[in-house]
Amino acid sequence: MVANELTFAVLTLVVLLAIAFFAVYRKTGTVTVGAIDLYLCLHNLKYIILLRLSPSFHLLSILFDTPPIILLLVVVFIGWWYVKNNVGRIDDNKFQALKKLAEMERLGTIDQAPIPSWALEAYSNQQDFVALLVLDTRRKNIPDSFLLDTWNNKDSRKLFFNLAGVLEEKNSSFREQSMAVADLIIHNWSKTSTADQQIFINDERRIET
Repeated sequence: MVANELTFAVLTLVVLLAIAFFAVYRKTGTVTVGAIDLYLCLHNLKYIILLRLSPSFHLLSILFDTPPIILLLVVVFIGWWYVKNNVGRIDDNKFQALKKLAEMERLGTIDQAPIPSWALEAYSNQQDFVALLVLDTRRKNIPDSFLLDTWNNKDSRKLFFNLAGVLEEKNSSFREQSMAVADLIIHNWSKTSTADQQIFINDERRIET
């Protein structure tokens, strides 16, 4: 039992270090030699424990001998890391895409900015995209009338398509593209004057009644 607990502790540490190293690699594109050596040492230590201290080792035995709170903490950490890393990647892609579009605007080549492939395939794709925008903006209590007014603006819609197009080049998913555009609309709403916001809110109330 002690061997199983020790094995699980080392195994957990190896897994967490692997996740941490992967996160560093995704962020910087490199991992130091020292970090790799540390990982390999722990990885080898795990197998030494398996072979010498726990010859009858199997995964279910470890899971049953391990206090539930430890398992829960490991699961929570992995879930937190995944969400944090995914959100960070989405935000970074959005920042880089906006930066690229700003540079193209400065150089006068904005007309060459890409648009997403789904926008060319079928009009229903645009409807699905807008439906996702409605979902995200409603969470911020932004009136649908503001979203539709912004979407129907030719210049705004071109920017949205260009942003989605650049993100698609970065292999961002359809949902990630809609989230980035929704963030842009939410930002525009926050920059809208209180008086103009109230106009859209009143329009929304009239539509509901």
